[in-house]
Amino acid sequence: MGFSSFAATHPSYKCSQFLKITKQIPNPAMTIVLKTFGDSYSCVSRFLKQNKNKKHFLQIHLTNETCRRQQGRCSDYEIESKASPYIFNKLVKLQDSQIKKEFQDRVKLADRIVKKYANFNTEITYTTGLEDNYDKKTYSTIYKWIKEINKGVKIARNPNALRCDYFNGSTYCELHRQKSIFSNSSCIFNNDGNILNTKEQLKLFSKFRKCSVLFSWEPETQGRGKQGDKFAEPRNRFFPFPNRIVKQYNLFFKEYLK
Repeated sequence: MGFSSFAATHPSYKCSQFLKITKQIPNPAMTIVLKTFGDSYSCVSRFLKQNKNKKHFLQIHLTNETCRRQQGRCSDYEIESKASPYIFNKLVKLQDSQIKKEFQDRVKLADRIVKKYANFNTEITYTTGLEDNYDKKTYSTIYKWIKEINKGVKIARNPNALRCDYFNGSTYCELHRQKSIFSNSSCIFNNDGNILNTKEQLKLFSKFRKCSVLFSWEPETQGRGKQGDKFAEPRNRFFPFPNRIVKQYNLFFKEYLK
């Protein structure tokens, strides 16, 4: 389990604060989104070094599909940033050469990160997109593009949905909603987008205890404000990580693990 660190690739992300939380988790997990927040991988390196002597999990979302549902919020460094979900699905199914190249370039980038920093205790998973809007054929096409570059990597699918109705080939189904429905324990639950107190998060984690990986989420550390209601271009955000959040989540994980 872990604390969501989507923004950890931003050069001003407070990595030391993040590591104060993960160090006390028996099998800690980290999740990042390629490109959206930046191109700094020092925090990934520090997380992997911190946990090199115990089993740990690194998830790499290859693309940010959340912004695609909110026209105008995808920045130029996102894949086909101006395309709506409908147009994006259409282009992928037509095997658009530029989109394929950008996806596969990101797989190659993720592979370089893993090769440089991971070790035998690191479980690696690439996600076909953060909160994707894909139909079955789009997902299957992207899955094949990834496997053409890295045949052996574990893959997760994270649809913007209540359930994973289709994630053929993937090791994990990932969902983010409080009422998520998983068909088996090959699942990842992330509290992304849910503003909950400690008691409510404990209840939610207990509900999804069977999942292979659980992530807590705090909007403030993602540059979204205390209530998650602020939006700014990801690379231009400020990422506070006050000691009160470190204390809150150290207590949270201690309580959950006891």
